[in-house]
Amino acid sequence: MITFNLLKELFEKQKGPVTTNEIINHVADKSPRNLENLVSNMIVLEKGGFVKKRFDRKKSSYVWELSDPKLNGTEILERYPELYEQTLYGEGSFSLKKRKR
Repeated sequence: MITFNLLKELFEKQKGPVTTNEIINHVADKSPRNLENLVSNMIVLEKGGFVKKRFDRKKSSYVWELSDPKLNGTEILERYPELYEQTLYGEGSFSLKKRKR
């Protein structure tokens, strides 16, 4: 959820879509130890429908934006409690599919 919160902060600061490089620079400045998992976290957020990626011709780059700017990390965790495992135990334990108990 750190990645989501950093993204939300950057999107609000930029007031619109941001490039992959802008995301990398922001995470490097704010939370460098999260760079290691940035790519996998972005994939999870995109697959979950929380962020969208598209190609921007003006910037000649992919840009990212929040699917719902009002969404916050707490709401995501309430909708997908499995993300607690990812937050606590690392990427390998994460799945958007509910596990059978």
